[in-house]
Amino acid sequence: MSSIQSITESFKGLSVEELLAIITAASAEAKKAVKVVAKAPKEAKEKKGSMPKGVVPPQLVKPRAWVNFTLDHANTYGWESFEVKGQTEPMAASVLLDGKHVFQATGKPMNNKQAMSLSKVRWDRKEGKGTREDLYKEFEASPEWLAEAAAPKAATEVSASAACSLSEVEVELAPPEVKKSALDKNREKKAEKEAAALKKAQEKEAEKLRKEAEKLAAKEAAAAAKAAAKQPAAPKTKKTAEKVEEKEEVVPPFEFEDDGFAHPWDFKGKKFLRDFEGNMWFRKEDGESAGWAGKYDPATKSIDASAEEPEYEDEE
Repeated sequence: MSSIQSITESFKGLSVEELLAIITAASAEAKKAVKVVAKAPKEAKEKKGSMPKGVVPPQLVKPRAWVNFTLDHANTYGWESFEVKGQTEPMAASVLLDGKHVFQATGKPMNNKQAMSLSKVRWDRKEGKGTREDLYKEFEASPEWLAEAAAPKAATEVSASAACSLSEVEVELAPPEVKKSALDKNREKKAEKEAAALKKAQEKEAEKLRKEAEKLAAKEAAAAAKAAAKQPAAPKTKKTAEKVEEKEEVVPPFEFEDDGFAHPWDFKGKKFLRDFEGNMWFRKEDGESAGWAGKYDPATKSIDASAEEPEYEDEE
């Protein structure tokens, strides 16, 4: 005989109240068995060799300046159609609209990301070729770049609008050592996303197992209760034959939708705050919470004070 069958056999002869108490206890144990304890968030550690936020590494000063020059030139004088890596269709040439050079499809000027692609088409520093070598020489001779090139070769602060993490285009423009570092960071981000997705899937599976365990416990208890009900009743005596009608306690309905909030609810002459799931808190006269009370059990029409108070994440 299996352990479940032996437990089921032990239910025979129990009263309905005892069987309902067993259902409550079994459900509580099932929740504990499948509860997933969330790991504490790891403390953010400063990565070795990483630059402070808003600072451009020395190796990227000139590529970034060339991109900024290309962006200003394109929005001032317009731009030609150009290819973008990883994109099937080329970017359309600009049109003049209300005195501004914009994309005809969107009516918007060129942005920084698009300028990075255009700058590499016009002149690729690593390849030493491009469609606008003359414009690159004009950039190198510009007073803005000559002043920046004359400054000490150290990390340069950039404006808040230009300060951002390396994009795919910037990675392509960067020197080999910077490119390797950027690719490592991209792999770390991808690994973090995969770990978060795995954790979410595990939590979902644990919740599924918890519900299945609750259903199984309820099914077993219901079967035991049905079997116990079939047992022959004890012979009635004169005293037991006298029926005493007990007035069944009326539980007030909970007339609120599942909106995630707790609402006033009176039960057995006491004031509580209750949510849709049955979580209950004592209620003060002014309507504020006076502390955790327990969880309402519709099976026993009572409050399970041993139930754990749910934890809610703070809204950012």
